[in-house]
This record gives sequence, structure tokens and C-alpha cells, in this order.
Amino acid sequence: MASGVTEDFMTRGDTENFLASSGTENFLASGDTENFLISGATENFLARGVTENFLASGGTENFLASGCNENFLARGDTKDFLASGGTENFLASGGTKNFLASAGVGRFYREKAG
Repeated sequence: MASGVTEDFMTRGDTENFLASSGTENFLASGDTENFLISGATENFLARGVTENFLASGGTENFLASGCNENFLARGDTKDFLASGGTENFLASGGTKNFLASAGVGRFYREKAG
């Protein structure tokens, strides 16, 4: 919880959902907390209910660094995808840059600003 971004996140309205995700400990220990929270995708990702499986997939670091695809989180087979072991291939598919730029970055910072 050293990151200032983390502290800001924890003051947001969806704190309860994040804490209830059961992936909290692993997520915070992943070393990617700062980048993930900065991405603005926090709210939608946590709402998917696949936090635990995603963190267990071992692809956390690469996924967050890649940017990935804004449509990925909107797909209905997120859980199946994460369980498929195809994470590395997806990240190498060229669907980068849009993930971290999408999923409410503007709203995230507007909420931060009050």
C-alpha cells in the first residue's frame, strides 16, 4: 500500500468490491498494483469477478504491461480465456496499447479529482 495511487483507489466507492474479490492479497503482492490502478481499468476488471483466476494465471505482469485490448474485458468468455492457458499467445497477438488506455481512464481521474 505504499503507492499513492493505491491509497486513492482505496478511498473510492468500489473499495468494498475490491476487498471482497478475494484476490486482494495476491494482487497487492504482485508488484503491478501501481500500473493497474493507473490504468483506470480497475473498476471494470474487478466487476468481472475473475480477479482471482486472473491473478492465478501468472500473466499479471505481462498483461498489465502489454496494454492488451479494450474488448477483452467486455467479452463473455473472460473466465474461460484465463483458464485456457492461452494468455501468452493473446499478449503476443498484437492487441496492445488499448487496454490501459481504455475502461474509464478519464472517469478514474475525474473521480480522483473529486
